[in-house]
Amino acid sequence: MIEPWASVSTVIGLGPGEGTARICNQVGSCGDSGVLNSGGFFYVTADSGINSKVLVGAKGTGTGTAPGGFVANNTNFLNITNKSGASGTPVVGLWIFGAALGAVRDLSTQNSTPIRYGSATVFEVGPGNTPVTNTEELNGGGIFIMFLPQTNNTTLHASGMAYKQASSFNATYLAPGGISILPTVSLEHFGWVVVTTRDSSGTGTGDGVGRARVGLAQLSANVTTLGGQQYAYSNTADSFGFDNISAPAGSNVTVSVQAPDYGGATVRVSVNQSMTTFVNDTNLATPYASLGNVTLLGWSWLQGRIVDPVRNNLSLPMVNIVVSTNGSITNNGPVLTNGRGYYLSDVPLFSTVNVSAQLAGYTLNATKYTILPGLVGNLDMNLTGMGVVAGYAYGYPGFHPVAGATVSICPKGQPACSTPLATTNGSGIFWTIAPVGTDALNITDTNYVPSLPTFVKVKADSWNWIGGVNLTEFAYIFGTVRGLPSGDLLANANVSLCFPNVFGTGPVGGCTETVTTNAQGAFFLPTAAGQFIVDANATFYNDTFLPISVAAGEYVPVGVIFIQEFGFETGLILGSDTSAPIPGSTIQACPDWSFGVCTAIRTADGTGRFSLSGAPGPYTLFAIAPNYQATYLATTFVSGVTVQLPPIYLTATGTNELYTVSGSVFATNGFPVSGAIVSAGTSFATATASDGSFALRVPWGTYTFTANAQGYLPATQVVIAHAAVVNVTFTLAPSTYLLTGVVRDGLVTSQPVQGVTISETIGGSVTTIAQTDASGAYSVPLENGTHVLTAAPGSSVSTTYTPVTFTVSINGGPVTHDVLLFPPTTQVYGLVVDAVSGLALANASVIGSGLTTEHIPSQFAISTSGTGTFEVTLYEGSYTVTASAKGYLTQKYAVTANGQPTQQLTLSLPPSPPPASTGSSTPFSGGTLALLGGVAAAAVAAMLLARRFAAAQSGGRPGPQTTRKGA
Repeated sequence: MIEPWASVSTVIGLGPGEGTARICNQVGSCGDSGVLNSGGFFYVTADSGINSKVLVGAKGTGTGTAPGGFVANNTNFLNITNKSGASGTPVVGLWIFGAALGAVRDLSTQNSTPIRYGSATVFEVGPGNTPVTNTEELNGGGIFIMFLPQTNNTTLHASGMAYKQASSFNATYLAPGGISILPTVSLEHFGWVVVTTRDSSGTGTGDGVGRARVGLAQLSANVTTLGGQQYAYSNTADSFGFDNISAPAGSNVTVSVQAPDYGGATVRVSVNQSMTTFVNDTNLATPYASLGNVTLLGWSWLQGRIVDPVRNNLSLPMVNIVVSTNGSITNNGPVLTNGRGYYLSDVPLFSTVNVSAQLAGYTLNATKYTILPGLVGNLDMNLTGMGVVAGYAYGYPGFHPVAGATVSICPKGQPACSTPLATTNGSGIFWTIAPVGTDALNITDTNYVPSLPTFVKVKADSWNWIGGVNLTEFAYIFGTVRGLPSGDLLANANVSLCFPNVFGTGPVGGCTETVTTNAQGAFFLPTAAGQFIVDANATFYNDTFLPISVAAGEYVPVGVIFIQEFGFETGLILGSDTSAPIPGSTIQACPDWSFGVCTAIRTADGTGRFSLSGAPGPYTLFAIAPNYQATYLATTFVSGVTVQLPPIYLTATGTNELYTVSGSVFATNGFPVSGAIVSAGTSFATATASDGSFALRVPWGTYTFTANAQGYLPATQVVIAHAAVVNVTFTLAPSTYLLTGVVRDGLVTSQPVQGVTISETIGGSVTTIAQTDASGAYSVPLENGTHVLTAAPGSSVSTTYTPVTFTVSINGGPVTHDVLLFPPTTQVYGLVVDAVSGLALANASVIGSGLTTEHIPSQFAISTSGTGTFEVTLYEGSYTVTASAKGYLTQKYAVTANGQPTQQLTLSLPPSPPPASTGSSTPFSGGTLALLGGVAAAAVAAMLLARRFAAAQSGGRPGPQTTRKGA
């Protein structure tokens, strides 16, 4: 039974307008809608019930008014109980939308001029947070008004012809039924850009030498701001290339122009509101008369003729001409030569382009061409016709024609060329075009072995008959495969044709073909003639190998090939200490015969159970688990049989069971190292005894043992401690540290000495350990300790130096020690005497100067002792020695220091002559006195000097010096 609807007649005081009303109950079921009349009355039907709702909506009027025009009202007071009549006339009140009023003005006129007939768009959020967009046209006064739902936030966008769009945000509350005045919006007026675009490749005079700088019609121009936002377009300029474009005001407005077959150009200008900017203008007073130009580089043109040089330069029509750069077509597309072989193609703005000419049956001709913009170039090209290669294919061994075979011919060394393919006809004959040069021809057919390449020398526009090409017919091997021990025919078994293995590393070499047996276990295997090995196998079956020899065209039955089914073994892996399954335990079986393959490694499940499969034969099982000793077992897989193995128990290594690892630590010289630390990992360590021996107990496992000792480099060994391990020996090399230094000439301190040997005396044996390089540097690794070293010039050193012995101490780090070398020295023992009496002269002055053998200046100045003696050490060289004393004449002597340890020198000074006298004199012979004095002086000098030299020989001589005071 369907209940009748109750009728409700009511009035809402809306006045003129359109609207609807309907009655809904609490569960959302609504009756039909009724239309409001001009007085706001409605008449609708509704189901009876309590707390039903009256839903009323109304529409406003006017362009730009928001949909609805009134805020919908849900009235929940209506109680309809009478199912047969009207339920009363309740009045429902609706809030009318608020009105938004605003104005849009011209910013450039200080907001005094309205923007007429533009548009204003208001974005606001209506009831239920629903976005509402309303657009109203501005009137002649720039005013707009629109009805909107109540809101607190509106956003206004205003725009006009030739004005930049602007926005404003209004946070004023828009009340229902009220009027809100929105802030006035000011728009920035556009300016204009005038640009004239001309051809830059002409001379500007039209003098016939080149094209005149004519204006470019059909010009495309646009204006953008610096940010890239596009504002205006002009698709067509006038016949003079003149264009006028509106543009936004700004100092960085970009004008871009382009024309067909021309390169583009871009200029940047400043645009003011409501003003015209002339691009490249030179005279604002008379802009049109002096207006500068934006010039575009015109594309070039390329023309020419394509001919066949072999056929008396025959013109070739329909040749495809492509102009490209880097493989991309850059002209307006490929062009074709006309009936007389001529072509004309535009060329983009590239100085060098690739030009190619191609025609079916001809060899591609590609070349490079250089042309400047705006010019016309001429390029004639030759196309050489391909040759034709013909022949026939016949089969071996029947020597009958082979029809339907595929023929390909390619340039030699280019097997992947794109030469068209040909097919032999019913008589086996073929013909095909071929590129000029040496080509490789190949013929293939599904029933024949592919032919070996036939090389043909092809000339242009020539016919080449190569005769017959032999194709060897396939041989076919067929049979069936059965599995043992069941004897069943095996479907999906693999049968491969393999080569014998000439290296002896396995039953077969590489395989060329593999087929799969059908549901009846049969196979059919095509092959070339030769000697092969047939390999048959299947999943969970072993391989069977069958040697075979086949001839061309032969059908060879091999009968039945038996392959043995794998054997299967299952079992448990348990711990010997707990008899429980061992998590993570693994097992594998490896065959005990040649060329066998180990089974896959299997992991026991949570109950310790495992399963293995392998080809029949003897195997060795290998079971292992973390913290357990590995176990090895012998077993045999039986074809087609599953064997249940007895449980396999693994012995735990445990942390309580320790194994002793013992040995010794020695140095490289064979002496034991006492106190060395021997460690296994980070948990076990011990020190060696006085004889270098050690013993260390560790749990079962594999360790890296390390021996360390002060002054030695560490040494390591891997030790497997599955039982006691003895005789583990470490040999430690001493730690070394680098001794470096520079050897220089002691007199010429900046001069390094190359070729100096550094030696060390150990146990009475002298060993050279280093030698200086061109910079005088040396380096040598030395062990810790004190080292006595000697630096001596080697055989390559031309200068004589005295060897220098020095001592260095190495104590755990590098050391630097520089060495100075000096020439050999001579200890000179001298005596200054009176040349007449031979008596020694005390406090006499002895001054010497000269050059060493290295031409280094050397000098000294000393005084004689009370006994007239002096000592001086001289480097090897030549010197001039000057002796002087009061009352004596100064004397000079040439002295050579020859590097001998000692040398004697006597310097005799004659007395100064007495001054002339006019009185009487004693009658005494001065010459005789001088002579006697000379004899006596010689004797005395010899005696004194010999005594001095003997004293020096009995004691040490002083070291090298250049200046020494007399003793």
